[in-house]
Amino acid sequence: MIIPQFETDSPQFYWQNQAWEWLPNRTLWHPDSGSIFLSDFHLGKAEAFQRAGINLPQGKSMHQIEGFFRFLQQKEIKTVFILGDLLHGPTTPETHRFLALLNPLKHIRFQWILGNHDTRSAKNFGFNISQFEQSAPFEWNGILLCHEPNQSAELPYICGHIHPGLRLNLGAKQSARVPCGMLSKSHLVLPAFGSLTGLQIQTPSPSVKYFVFSANQVLKIGFKLG
Repeated sequence: MIIPQFETDSPQFYWQNQAWEWLPNRTLWHPDSGSIFLSDFHLGKAEAFQRAGINLPQGKSMHQIEGFFRFLQQKEIKTVFILGDLLHGPTTPETHRFLALLNPLKHIRFQWILGNHDTRSAKNFGFNISQFEQSAPFEWNGILLCHEPNQSAELPYICGHIHPGLRLNLGAKQSARVPCGMLSKSHLVLPAFGSLTGLQIQTPSPSVKYFVFSANQVLKIGFKLG
């Protein structure tokens, strides 16, 4: 049996001899470089589902876009690394609003590593904004930055793509599904940033540390064999 243990409510940790901090908005902060990491925004997902006849609330995503750019201006951020799936599909009012808010932020560099959803619509997206760059996976500070997990990577890596989550037992036959970040010796998996993304519930492993995002806080959970 695998038993969960809430280890601490501190979102700060060391990995690859560097200091990191999970933020409640599902981003990862690297204070020494002034960098923010996020993945799987999936801009335009609501419109894509609406076109298919599925009613998803567009207002929630637009509110998250506005909040994200307010957050960027409240913190001393130099670089934003977007590790794939910024877009969900074709450009929409959401994607145009994202670029309109990004364009004036000349003091912040945005590095966008293309994900599987991005490749269909990324060609001309933001191409005329100097501080907004597209790239393939690359090495940064001795770490591979990529969208999908790369088990064959020779370097430790940070990725997104899988939208990790945990199912937590609340007692009285109740449970909750919550997004999480995952940390092991060789890799770090970011939670999905977008408000309309689903979760891939993980089978807990004692070799992985999980950081759960709930009620505007970050909780560290480990699992042990019992």
